[in-house]
Amino acid sequence: MASGSTVEGFNGFFGQNGYLYGWGVSQFSATIHLDQDYSYSVNSSGFNVSGIWGNTGAQGFLRAGNHTISGSSYGGTEPALFTLKSGNSFNFDFTLTPVTSVPTAAEVLSSLSLTPTIANKLDANGHMTLRKYITFDLTSTLNLPMGDLAHLLGVDHFNFYSQIVDAPESWQIKDGNSILKPNGQSMTALHLSIDDPPHGGVTRSIFNATTGVGGNVHAYTFDNNPSYLNDSDATSSGTMNATTFQFYDSPSLVKGMFSPYIDPFTGRYEECEKFYTQLVGVDANGNIVTKLGDTNGLGYTWKSNQMTGDLVGDIWQLTPPNATDLPNVESGDIFDVQAAPEPNVFVLEIVAVAFLAMGRSRKHPRSD
Repeated sequence: MASGSTVEGFNGFFGQNGYLYGWGVSQFSATIHLDQDYSYSVNSSGFNVSGIWGNTGAQGFLRAGNHTISGSSYGGTEPALFTLKSGNSFNFDFTLTPVTSVPTAAEVLSSLSLTPTIANKLDANGHMTLRKYITFDLTSTLNLPMGDLAHLLGVDHFNFYSQIVDAPESWQIKDGNSILKPNGQSMTALHLSIDDPPHGGVTRSIFNATTGVGGNVHAYTFDNNPSYLNDSDATSSGTMNATTFQFYDSPSLVKGMFSPYIDPFTGRYEECEKFYTQLVGVDANGNIVTKLGDTNGLGYTWKSNQMTGDLVGDIWQLTPPNATDLPNVESGDIFDVQAAPEPNVFVLEIVAVAFLAMGRSRKHPRSD
């Protein structure tokens, strides 16, 4: 049994040529009641749909009960000046097949894996730079869309939760006028962890009292929720429909934020930042419901001490994969990835031959 509604309207939109033009919009919403569990297969999807995750060819599950499926489609894209373009049409077709069982929450959890990778970032010309980045890629052996996997676990969607869990004692970390970490004190001794990045428009600053160097964390537009990625990004149709989900980061600080002492055994700066990043389940309001690193091992600690050649400038704690305005890194590394709480982890390390020849052994929606 299904019921629903459709609406149509006219949206005013300023296009790239500065002209106000009409964008026809059509929306629909239908609620279906299922008497038992079903699998679904998307036969045709020509527009944005929520409630069933997946583009044409996608498969998933719907449990017994009520499900609201909604979607929308807009007319043609912005026309060239004085040129009319035809509108878009849409259709949505999916097949429901009764099933005797749907993957349980335990089966979903056991199917999930989080794989870390560290690699060198490439410049605009495709040449490798000294800047490293780290990614964590979430996959499932069930090969279901992320939206389905989250719903089978009883949450609205996935996100990541990242914290600074250790930093040099000489650092002072502030959000606005509030001191989160005083200088001269150990974060581990204080059992202190700090959400990364800051949220709600607050300005975070980090200052090294020993060297007199510091700066503000580069400001992206963050929501007020505690997760790493803005939840509007984590719930986009592209993310919910995908069978992989990625964390990406490439933190860097200005020169002088870490002690110049080099460990003779590792060849790395002794001082560093330590992060703990884990997968989380989030409700529709952006609240973290479950931390899957704490409970199911889907999390890692990792360290970074990348520094630019600048004595002043922004501190980069969240770095989107497509960021083009990152300063050049002159020293430091991302390293020591450890599964939490399990101690053993395979880390995929991508190293260029040129760097191996130089004797340098080196191993992811934000940056500090």
